[in-house]
Amino acid sequence: MLFMIKCSPLWAQPMLSYLPEMTPLPDSFQWGFKACSLTNEQESSLRSYASFVYEGISSQRVRQLSRWAIEEMEDYQLAIRSDLLLSQVWCDGKQKRVDLVLDDHLPSHHPRVRRQLMVMLLGPTHEKRILINEILYTIRGDRLE
Repeated sequence: MLFMIKCSPLWAQPMLSYLPEMTPLPDSFQWGFKACSLTNEQESSLRSYASFVYEGISSQRVRQLSRWAIEEMEDYQLAIRSDLLLSQVWCDGKQKRVDLVLDDHLPSHHPRVRRQLMVMLLGPTHEKRILINEILYTIRGDRLE
C-alpha cells in the first residue's frame, strides 16, 4: 500500500509518498532508469534539500513503514543529520532519480540483514540543479554474506 500526501508549495510542489518496507517500487520510480551521475552543481544543490527531506519523515513514520523487526523498532529514534548520504543516481533521459540513505543502521530482526531508511527523489533532468516532483520514503534491506 502506497501512502501519498500532497505537501505545501516548495520548489515544484513535490508529492511525498511512503512505501512500506520492501514493497515493490511504483512504476514511475523503476522503469527505464540506468545508473548515471550528478554534476558538481547538481550535487551542491542537493545539499539544500536536506532539511526539507527530513521534514517529511519522523521516527513514528519510520516505525510505520517497518514490516519486519517490529519489536526491534519500538524505541527507534531517527537521527537528523545535516547532510544527505548519496546512494545511487538513475537517469532515463527525461527524469533523474536520486537515492539517498537517511539511516543505514535500522534495527534488524536478524544479524545478517541490513535495513536502511531510503528516500528517493524523482524529477526532471536539469543540468545545474536537482529538481524534485516526488519524494518517496521507504525501508530497504539486504542480506549480508
